[in-house]
Amino acid sequence: MNDSALMLTTDMKLVLGLVGFTMVMFLFERIRADVVALVVLVLLGLTGLVAPEELFNGFATNAVMSVIATMILGAGLDRTGALNRLAGWLLRLSLAMASAGMPLSLTACPKYSRAVINGPRKVV
Repeated sequence: MNDSALMLTTDMKLVLGLVGFTMVMFLFERIRADVVALVVLVLLGLTGLVAPEELFNGFATNAVMSVIATMILGAGLDRTGALNRLAGWLLRLSLAMASAGMPLSLTACPKYSRAVINGPRKVV
């Protein structure tokens, strides 16, 4: 049996440690997810696992920018209270017409969700 095939290299151990650290940080949520992601990004650069000139290449794709824009838009809608207004309106309507609660939710939520998701896509 070849023992060298079962050995972990230093880079493998570093990656495994960073993945474990990231998973624990995301699981316990003591630190915000965006801060954890940036810390891991910096650690990848400092340990030499990723070349410094390639460190931020992932931000160049439209998919990543679309996700970031969607998160920013969602946070803005939450802070302005627009989501609370929609929820309050749906609640008032559903209390006034008990049988209309589910159909109202099923028609309003997809339209609102489409606006939140497609807005950043159009910008990008």
